Amino acid sequence: MKRLNVQEITDIASKEGLRVVWTTTGTNGYPKNEDVALVGFTDYAHAERVAKEYGLEFTGLRTRDGWGHWEFRGSGGKPLETTDYLGDGANWFSKRDDMTDAEIEKEFIGQWYVLNDVIENADTMDEILNYTLDGIDVLAAVKAMKGTQICVHYDGVEDCEVMDEYVMEIHDSDVHTHAIGLVRPVDVPVDDDDDE
Repeated sequence: MKRLNVQEITDIASKEGLRVVWTTTGTNGYPKNEDVALVGFTDYAHAERVAKEYGLEFTGLRTRDGWGHWEFRGSGGKPLETTDYLGDGANWFSKRDDMTDAEIEKEFIGQWYVLNDVIENADTMDEILNYTLDGIDVLAAVKAMKGTQICVHYDGVEDCEVMDEYVMEIHDSDVHTHAIGLVRPVDVPVDDDDDE
């Protein structure tokens, strides 16, 4: 199998609903060993199918806000776990599909642990009430979750966000976007027209 050229990678991206990104082995802001990768997969099964069909390899990638290139970050052998990329003050709640509402509430109350601190430090009943109402809203979101979703709630923020527990691309709490991507194998001979 010959190594795909950039145009062939671009054609795959168009056909599969993916994005082509430029990669580098240089992490100091100066691109080195530039190449291309595919990112934007709907799920891991999508990436596995594309990898098998076109002879591509998995890789972990990361870029920084404002950067034009992505750098290599591990093998990319599994989806990214959302909770690994949440910032300080993030609390997340999950449930099993077989849990009853009563079981969810009991586990949730155990995790919504700071209520005692709120009560001890509150200056008004409104503070306690608002915190409790926030908890009720988060609990409702937890009960409505499907499959492997998690509900993320940040301290001091009223709303929560329901998201997938495992993703193919995520922006962390700082300035980086992480993704599972596919690249051309490096041990495949390069055709003369590889840079087209």
